[in-house]
Amino acid sequence: LSKLIHINRNAYLLDSISGASAAYSLRKLRSAYSGSAIRVVRLSDSAEQNIGFAPNGDLDIDSLKTFLGNTSPPLDAVPNAAVAYSLRQVRLAYTGSAIRVRRSSDNSEQDIGFTSGGDLNIVALLDFVGTGSGYVKTWYDQSGNGKDASQTTTALQPRIVNAGRLDTLSTGMPTVSFNGGQYLYNSSISGTISGSKLTGFMVGQTNNSSSNNGRFVVLHKTGDSNDYSTTSSLVLFQIDAADGEDPDTLVTPHYGSSGTTYIRWSNAIPVGNAFLGSLYNNGSSMSGELNNIWETYGDGALTMGSSLNLAPNYLILGTGRANSSFTTNYLTGAMSEVIIYNTNLSFSSSRVPIAANESNYFNIPGGWMDIANPLPVYGQIKTWYDQSANSNNLSQSTTQYQPSIIFKDGMSAVAKPTLTFNDQPYLSSTTGFPTSSDYTISVIGSYTAVYSDDHSFMGGTVSGAGGHNLWMDSSSGTPTKPKLWHNGTFATSGTAMSDDTLYALMGTFVNSSKLGTLYLGNTSVGSGTASSTVSSAGIQLGANAGSNQRLYGQISEAIVFSRVLTTAERTIVYKDQQSYFGAL
Repeated sequence: LSKLIHINRNAYLLDSISGASAAYSLRKLRSAYSGSAIRVVRLSDSAEQNIGFAPNGDLDIDSLKTFLGNTSPPLDAVPNAAVAYSLRQVRLAYTGSAIRVRRSSDNSEQDIGFTSGGDLNIVALLDFVGTGSGYVKTWYDQSGNGKDASQTTTALQPRIVNAGRLDTLSTGMPTVSFNGGQYLYNSSISGTISGSKLTGFMVGQTNNSSSNNGRFVVLHKTGDSNDYSTTSSLVLFQIDAADGEDPDTLVTPHYGSSGTTYIRWSNAIPVGNAFLGSLYNNGSSMSGELNNIWETYGDGALTMGSSLNLAPNYLILGTGRANSSFTTNYLTGAMSEVIIYNTNLSFSSSRVPIAANESNYFNIPGGWMDIANPLPVYGQIKTWYDQSANSNNLSQSTTQYQPSIIFKDGMSAVAKPTLTFNDQPYLSSTTGFPTSSDYTISVIGSYTAVYSDDHSFMGGTVSGAGGHNLWMDSSSGTPTKPKLWHNGTFATSGTAMSDDTLYALMGTFVNSSKLGTLYLGNTSVGSGTASSTVSSAGIQLGANAGSNQRLYGQISEAIVFSRVLTTAERTIVYKDQQSYFGAL
């Protein structure tokens, strides 16, 4: 219905409101505009494609999904993994099976491979197991290094089929279930993983809130007193439910003589929810992502007490190891993929593509946003095209700083697409902002209160004299009130914004009086007088003056007018945006 209304209005927003000097949106804003909306980078192979609009003016979602769905397996995008266990084909050159399965009916065994599309051959698996249960004897290593993880003791083999039904993650994807007493291992990884640098990825799930210290992945050197208190052994992922809440995931790269050093996610992962975990260690510091959120007890890498010097000969999935014996740190949970590199992979060219690939394949929300409001990653935005006819396109050539194109059901009344900025990305243009003149700026966006940093929705390319900014100020703590800036704050909202809520923000500036007015939901919430006019024509979305005040949030539309809109025009803009995006 909303699409039909949009078509039958016979006019797009900028057909009704004139004077736009720059206009960026994930919908069509002007009937005469024949260009694209965005240029998207596919992270798996760095391919790029322009994405335009559907006949009704919405973003062409079908073309976007077709382009981004054509992805390469993660080990082809980022080769040379040390070990790789997965229930999908993660390397095209790999011709072996995924797992070796024992069926409960007669203890017969069979290798189970992949379909032509690279998925686990579930039909072959269920046909072999029948109405009984199936257990994983061997999880084959697809890296090419032959470090298969196995378990010959039948009582200790994890399960993949339960009474004729496939074990799955909460997202419906196949998984290997560890029910508090099973584990797989390889005892000959010496030299495959060693030294001070490592990057690990895992797709898993917790299934029991009391499974405190249950190990997902462990690297252990025989003779080390345990798997966490020496520099040569390492717990990559484990469960921590010591706080009495649902289990958090705990990444434990190193316990040193100077004390405990580890990464812990600050919000609990609900029992039964699939998640993505990654660990990065460059030898002197470490960081980790949970559902693609960077977490190290705060913002940034965590400095280690002493240098990691890995020398494991055991890799274990599902429990821990101390001295020469396996421990009882059994996992009650599941794993669908584990990939480890014996190097510190770069963020933009390697870690982002793998995490995005896992997010897409296993249907696990991520998208570089907070766990309370997860969003699936689809691709990165290199260019956001200007629909004003002035060619003031916004761009970002560095992959790490490109915002994500995402969708979130329920984000607005009609679930429209948006761009996600996760305290890293921003887009820039050196032109487009009116100088020494009146203007109106309009932004549809939200912020996420993960960090108490300043959040800039639309800023300029210079700081200080001549700059401009529509932002959230953190000087009084967690940012809640937007501000309009001209060589100093001159319009501050008296009304707070709720985090993770889509708002229509607008600011106006009258050059003759230097009066600025800030609007939230078409209601004036603050005004003030600036000391001078804007002299810089640059525009940035998601940051201000380079990489300052980076936004942790979303932007769906941003328009700059080279005049002050009338009250009637502001109302038209607001009602149009509210109807389309569901913004407050």
